[in-house]
Amino acid sequence: LELGTLFWELFTAQTQVASLEELATQTRALVGTVQRRVQQGEVRPVEATRVEIELEQVLAELEAAQTSLTARQDRLVPWLHVPRGQVIVAAADPGVLPVAPSLEAARARLRAAHPTLRAAQARVRTRQAEVAVERQARLPALALTGFTAHELDKQSFGLGVAVDLPLWNWNSERIAQAEARLGAERQEVEATVRDLEALVVEAQAECRASVQTATRLGAQVVPRAQIAATTMEQTYQLGELSLLEVIDARRTLLEARRRYLRALSRAQIDCHRLGALVGEEPR
Repeated sequence: LELGTLFWELFTAQTQVASLEELATQTRALVGTVQRRVQQGEVRPVEATRVEIELEQVLAELEAAQTSLTARQDRLVPWLHVPRGQVIVAAADPGVLPVAPSLEAARARLRAAHPTLRAAQARVRTRQAEVAVERQARLPALALTGFTAHELDKQSFGLGVAVDLPLWNWNSERIAQAEARLGAERQEVEATVRDLEALVVEAQAECRASVQTATRLGAQVVPRAQIAATTMEQTYQLGELSLLEVIDARRTLLEARRRYLRALSRAQIDCHRLGALVGEEPR
């Protein structure tokens, strides 16, 4: 679970750096456009200053994102045993989101495969065997004996059965102790199931909600913000919009991408956590 979390945090950091690099390239192009318009007298010189400040802000965010990316890579070095300085890259398809299982399927998987439950059930079987042993100990002890009888004119052979009747002790105390231990183990299993199922209910809801959020942001919000930013920049080049409107649209696009990346990472981590809770092997 921890390794999977580190992987998706690295992937998110990589994608964030790539997004900011693209935004920085586009902002540099916008700086050139504004400077040309200033030289031609179409806009005031202050607009060149505004867009240059915007570029510096984007570059500052890019540097911070690159530092965060390096830290994510360094956290994976002890896990992957790679030499320091070697670049670690997380390869994944951001368009492929996990499928949130139904609550019924998650519960069934939990009961069938979770190692904690399997261990608890094994202890119950051990206690059941102890009860069976103690109950067998209360049965009468049987012993077979042979004998030979000599008479004047013949010799007889016979077989005897000795029965040890426990008149005063039927092993009741030890049976009761074994049954009490069995009952305690069964109650422990029930408590463990309740605790794990409560965690599974919460994790399944988080997985489903995260997937839904990431799906909506990726399919609806980010594409529309991209179209709006592109349209406004083209309109600005025609002199029909102010620079502040263009900058605001680009900021909206950047925030939409950030939210999508956070939602994508959250969906992967939440669903990975659900898989770990129900005992699935990591992939």
